[in-house]
Amino acid sequence: MSTVQKSWFVKFIIKKGGQAKELSLSIQGESAARALNHFFDEQSEKHGILRSDINVTALNIV
Repeated sequence: MSTVQKSWFVKFIIKKGGQAKELSLSIQGESAARALNHFFDEQSEKHGILRSDINVTALNIV
């Protein structure tokens, strides 16, 4: 059985080095929780941004 990937729009604030930057992205996942977990993991692995430095302000299905 294959899973259906849904698209989600996430808006978030990254706090690093005393500065805050608001960004938004389109992410994919079979559920909101899985999409967010993948997003957090990717930010950590690729950019060295800790989960605790990310404040998600909006999440909507596209």
